[in-house]
Amino acid sequence: MGHVASASSITFTEADVRVLAGERAFLRGLGYLDSVGELATRGKRVTASVSGTDDYRVVLTMSDAGGVRGECDCPQGREGFFCKHCVAAALTVLDDEREDGEREDGDREDSARSAQRRERASEPEGKPASLVAWLRARTKDDLLDLVLDQLMEDEEWRRRLELRAATAATDLEAIFARITNLLDATEFAPYGYVEEGDSSRFARRLRDAAEIIDELVEAGLAEDAVEIAEYALETVAESCRNARDPSGVIAAAAADLVISHHEACAVAQPDPVALADFLAERTLSHEDVPYIDFASYLDLLGAEGITQLRDRFTAACQASPAGWSERNALERLLSLTGDVDELVTVLSAHPDDQGDSHLRIAIVLDQAGRTAEALAWAERGLREASHPGDDLVSYVVERYWSAGRDAEALTVRRDRFAAVRDLDAFQRLRIAAVRARDWPAVRSWALDLLRADAGSAGPGGPSGPHVPYGPHGRSEPDSVLVDVLIDEGDLAAAWEEAKRRASEDQWLRLADLVAQARPADALAVYLRQIEPLRKDTGERAYRRMARLLVSARDCHHRLGTDRVFNAYLHALRAEQKRKRKLIAILDAQGLREVPATQPTAQPLDL
Repeated sequence: MGHVASASSITFTEADVRVLAGERAFLRGLGYLDSVGELATRGKRVTASVSGTDDYRVVLTMSDAGGVRGECDCPQGREGFFCKHCVAAALTVLDDEREDGEREDGDREDSARSAQRRERASEPEGKPASLVAWLRARTKDDLLDLVLDQLMEDEEWRRRLELRAATAATDLEAIFARITNLLDATEFAPYGYVEEGDSSRFARRLRDAAEIIDELVEAGLAEDAVEIAEYALETVAESCRNARDPSGVIAAAAADLVISHHEACAVAQPDPVALADFLAERTLSHEDVPYIDFASYLDLLGAEGITQLRDRFTAACQASPAGWSERNALERLLSLTGDVDELVTVLSAHPDDQGDSHLRIAIVLDQAGRTAEALAWAERGLREASHPGDDLVSYVVERYWSAGRDAEALTVRRDRFAAVRDLDAFQRLRIAAVRARDWPAVRSWALDLLRADAGSAGPGGPSGPHVPYGPHGRSEPDSVLVDVLIDEGDLAAAWEEAKRRASEDQWLRLADLVAQARPADALAVYLRQIEPLRKDTGERAYRRMARLLVSARDCHHRLGTDRVFNAYLHALRAEQKRKRKLIAILDAQGLREVPATQPTAQPLDL
């Protein structure tokens, strides 16, 4: 049995395995540690057999960037998940690596479990663990016959071996043909895209292609490797256009292919203009897989390649002025290369109603240390945008505060409140006015605006003829004035305003706030809101009813009318007795007919 060569070759930890597998699969994998056999290592690749309901083959591939990827031919593994068999194999690798380190220090002997694994691997009996020993005892002709027989039955394996044979012979024409054949998705479904059940199998093909590219680079054929990698990436994009990849195995394998392409480019140093054209094509293709981040190639492109990439992105923006992805690519490139003035030009060409483009320009200039220009652009956004967003408003206000311009910050907040009157705008206005030492006058002005709004929408106003409101009438949508008065702590004024217009949620908040001082008024709100819930079903409605009943019971207790509540509750339970879930929730809250001296339960936290 092979062992991991050294500690430095291990690129993952037990914590990584736990995250990849999830807690359930990780714990189940612990039970298979003694079922791992035939552990063998080749470079960054580890193979093993794991005995369970059946005998499964596991392949672990360690990444140079850190982490590990697992494959298994069990049902979960075929769907691309890091299964319990992968967990067992990965933990065994870590265990062997620790033991090897301990033996090098002379601190400990082999563990009994490792010795048992080695013993199983060398057993001559017809067990799965003896397969490697049996194969090693075959002659070359015997093994060739086995391979040829398998090739007749396994088209998938044939394709992969044909690609490796072409690579070994450095037959570039054959490699292109085999790559085309390997990455062709038409066999997976009548419509030519990869179905969910085939995602793991197709991902394996992508990894095979990545390995071939790596081998070509190692063989001194980096330029050819770049050409083949780019062809493979284009083919993958076509094949994966409508692929179903719930576990993300195809995307992960495609990312490996991109890494192989980048590494080949690093060795081959291809023509920067040609590389830029390839990256532009892939970036502007709108394909999700493979994802190629052109930012990682900037050091390979150099000035000439970056110029070509910018020209391609600029041309794409001109051809499609409304194209978001085209503009985003150009803006990102300009940001990465630090071309602030050109980025400002691009951003300013697409103004919007909320001034977001002005704000982005201000942030870019801020980051470049050009703070005066940044503020000027933000102020321009306030003037030019038809509906300036609060992010832009907040940016200007904070810059004014930093410069000690509190009065001007208050003016901006007043303008914002005049345009958008809600609780958040009122609270922000209050902060600015307090800072400018002008809150009483500003508060009066703001409340006058809200009262005018309420008057135009209240009874007899635009909403229609007079209709009775209040805890016994019908409920209207949220009133900003009610929210503001509650926020200000003026509950009496909020209650009076709620009679004109308030939502059910506002009435409930008010009832909770006045229940101690005005239990009768609060009780009227609770009982009114219980009534429509009598006809509702579902846990949410049941919990809301229980919450209201607890609050109503507390009000009755304060009023000294516990018997009245008990009679009400008795009738309600009798009426609702078929709703077993509701009755169970009421029981859990102590909502039974109880003596008046029994302490009350706390309201539900909904």
